[in-house]
This record gives sequence, C-alpha cells and structure tokens, in this order.
Amino acid sequence: MTDSHGKATPHMDHPTTLDPRLFTHEARAAATAWRDHDWPQVRAHLHRTNPFGSRTHATTTRLASELLARLSHLTGPELDHLATCDGPDATHLTWVALLRRNTLVHDFAFVLADARITRRPRTTHTVDRFLTRQALWHASIDDLPPTRRAALITALITAARNAHLLTHDGTIHRPLLTPRLHDLLTPAQNT
Repeated sequence: MTDSHGKATPHMDHPTTLDPRLFTHEARAAATAWRDHDWPQVRAHLHRTNPFGSRTHATTTRLASELLARLSHLTGPELDHLATCDGPDATHLTWVALLRRNTLVHDFAFVLADARITRRPRTTHTVDRFLTRQALWHASIDDLPPTRRAALITALITAARNAHLLTHDGTIHRPLLTPRLHDLLTPAQNT
C-alpha cells in the first residue's frame, strides 16, 4: 500500500503475528543485496544465504517475507545507508521499518515518546491500557484471548527493548541519531 506521495503506508497485520525481532544483521545483508533495486533478487539471496540461520526452508521463507515487507517501507537512500552503516544506525533503521510496517507498533512508539516526556515508566500494566485504547481502531485486539494479549504485550515491550529504547525496568531511552541518519529521517523543508 502506498500513500499519495508513493511512500509505503503502515498497516496492521493480525496483532498476534507481531515478531519483535528487528532482524538488524539480516536487514543489512538484504540492503546490501538490494543495491540493484530488485526485490526478487534480494529474496533469492536471502534463501541462498539463509542469514537467519533457519533449519527449514519454510522458516527462511516466512522470515524473509517479513523482513522484505518491513524493508519495503524504507526509502532508497535509507536502504543504501542501512547497507553500509554501523550497529546503532542499523538498529534505528530496522526499528523505523517496523514502525512503518505495523500501525500498532507505530502508535506504541508515540506512547513511549509521551512517556519519556511525562517520565512515566512503561510496565506491562501500562502497555495493557494502551492496547485497550487501541482496540477502538484495531477491533481484532478485543477478540484476543488473555494469553494472546499477554504475548502481544510482551512482543511490544521486547521490540522496544531490541531497539534499545526501553530498559528491563521500563526506563525509556532517547535514541541518539548520527547526523547522516537524522538527515535521512527528517523530512525536507520547503523553503
């Protein structure tokens, strides 16, 4: 899906399918293979090299599909940077790809930003309250059995921890962006 500017728009997979892993190492390998701007070639490269370390072809296919769905939400310059950048920038770019791919994670990131401003730590209880509010926009959340809801809460918290935005005690960290990444993620101003 794309918006009026040709950018991929976020969407919501079924909430129980959220994979909290960022796949940073694998994303860098995929971004390097993407240099020819050919997604089918990247998919073939991922199957050939199996950077996920998967034991089965089916798992490699599923993980490659998820990774490519996320990376398709990055711009060409962002993908080029992902192919050559160091660890923190790669982590931030894979987090951005996840945010753009999944509206629930996107909305959760805003809750994290608000919590940082108000200095409220994120706990399982506060994430559960977030999901209750999100059920207005994501009807499938209301239909989740308690175990699936708990798994979704864990996945959201784990994704934020994997992005180094949240500690185990709920403290929220502000990401430190390199000037290059900041420029890539900041919309151009019309002057």
